[in-house]
Amino acid sequence: MYKKIIALMAVLAFTACNTGPKIPLVLKLSKGFEQTLVRKIASTGRFSTKTYYTEIHYRVNDVTKDSLYTITATMKWVHYDDTQSNIHYDSASDKQLGTPSPLVEGLRSSIDKEYTFTINRYGNIIAQNGEPKIPIPTMSLLPLEFPNEPVPLHEKWFYSHDTRQDSDKNYFMMTDIKDGKIYVATAQSSAQDMGSLLLGAGQATGEYVLDEATGRCISLSIESKDEILGDFSFTIEER
Repeated sequence: MYKKIIALMAVLAFTACNTGPKIPLVLKLSKGFEQTLVRKIASTGRFSTKTYYTEIHYRVNDVTKDSLYTITATMKWVHYDDTQSNIHYDSASDKQLGTPSPLVEGLRSSIDKEYTFTINRYGNIIAQNGEPKIPIPTMSLLPLEFPNEPVPLHEKWFYSHDTRQDSDKNYFMMTDIKDGKIYVATAQSSAQDMGSLLLGAGQATGEYVLDEATGRCISLSIESKDEILGDFSFTIEER
């Protein structure tokens, strides 16, 4: 995994000098736009395996002249397995197996719960309207934040609000545009930045696939391997 990080960083360094046409990465959605995303987080350690699935439906309720999007996200399905704690729950059948846990009640209560929030065209959550608040940024319609300025192909960037040392930042690079899709590679220094208690610290690499016409996320795949903490993966698929 560390070799993959080094290889990706080497590509970032060598291609940074390619100053091709700058491409704006922005959301271009219309009122009434709908999308369903299935997220899966899996963690495999020495003594346990955890998996957490969510299916979330999104609808754009309003679009302002300044390209601010008011969105409602509705949790439609939750599946959770923890072999170490012997907790197993699937909302489709509403069955809990294994050890009773307050966690299951929390998962059960999340079904059909609506979260309303406002994002700008770069994917930043700028307001959360009412209650409940969206639990983690990765539950947003766009699971990353676009740079505020257009970027060339093969040029790296990181979040403008990321004040950590350069070696600890989460880097992104647009690697290709073809067949109506934009491919963005990422190298993350800490899996904890993905906002899940299931994931431990460690190096992570992955790829976002975006729709060129709308900027929406079609898929995401991030993986990490750690000799002590184990392996994890975080995926998003459009349904």
